[in-house]
Amino acid sequence: MPTDKSKPKATVGIAPTGNYVSEWLGHRLFPTVRLDVAPFVGSGFGTCPFLSDALGQKTRCVKNENSFGVCTVNTFSGSSQQDWLACPYRVISSDLVKAACGRIFGIEGKELPRPVPATVLAAAPEREKFKAEVRATGFGYVFFQAKLGGEISVISTPQSPELSFDVTLVEVMPAAHGFKVGRYGIFEIQTMDFHGSYRDAVNNLRDALRLHGRGFPSSLKANIEWAAEGVEGPNIANVFKRTFYQILLKFQLARQGAAAGTVLAIPRSVWNSWQPFLGAPELVKIGKDAYRVKALDAFPSAIESTNAHICIFDLDSTADEPISPVKVQLFIRVDAEELAHHAFKVVPAGMLKSISESDSILIRIKERLASIWPEIA
Repeated sequence: MPTDKSKPKATVGIAPTGNYVSEWLGHRLFPTVRLDVAPFVGSGFGTCPFLSDALGQKTRCVKNENSFGVCTVNTFSGSSQQDWLACPYRVISSDLVKAACGRIFGIEGKELPRPVPATVLAAAPEREKFKAEVRATGFGYVFFQAKLGGEISVISTPQSPELSFDVTLVEVMPAAHGFKVGRYGIFEIQTMDFHGSYRDAVNNLRDALRLHGRGFPSSLKANIEWAAEGVEGPNIANVFKRTFYQILLKFQLARQGAAAGTVLAIPRSVWNSWQPFLGAPELVKIGKDAYRVKALDAFPSAIESTNAHICIFDLDSTADEPISPVKVQLFIRVDAEELAHHAFKVVPAGMLKSISESDSILIRIKERLASIWPEIA
């Protein structure tokens, strides 16, 4: 059951700091509890609202017991709280997928049909509905994801590894004798890894729900530390190192062959945390919600020949509803080689400048060694 040993502990009149499970089974817990208890009691418990919405039927959360129901984690970073995405299905039924689809296939400004999970088309009524929409509009979009038809991947060769796409968007159009598949698009959703486990916090939430029933929301408001127990901070460097190489490859695939384009969707918190790894690139506005990375004089950009984008989004935790809306903030058009230049040329140059000006590494080594071996000082 919930314990009192969690730290930090919320204090009346003082904003709590630390790391919290901020959304559980889609409902907002932190910084303000806005949970609607109705879906949590009885047979509805464990339902993922996002997969259920995407599939059109009640669907259970697919995460394991230690992280069951954890959608996002919120951390306090000096002056503000930030949500980090812990599950890619959190945004799969939102307008984020629709916006990415429009950007990839160049149909912004048109009435875009909602992309449909491939598995939905296995049901004849849904398939007929989709076919009717394609005939009426002239196009439609199907997507594949791990739990929604399976990931699509590039086959490995002796010179290259197998590469899987998070979400593959597929263009479907009417044809003389039915329908045809056109281009495809690559849509990546960046989640965050965390040090440690959510197990203690998840157990607290389960036990509190079991003990308090319909009084769970008010009990949680008075004991928000239950959602913080054992929750550690994001492993920012590890995620960047693990994903950046693959992202560059997927950006390179944009407009190659039948690939229409690539979009990497990342929460604002991730974009902010990646700035030191990307050399804090300057952005230049090129449209209503569109930007590009300012080209460096020494590195001519091939930005016009690519269709690769970083999409920055956030969750509106201030909204009154239990499930926070997804807000698309901006798209950044990028070129893979230019981005690599920032990460692997600009960043090391900044490090070398710091070392040459202060020799800070050697100073730190001397101080650390002197603390355990005084004679060497």
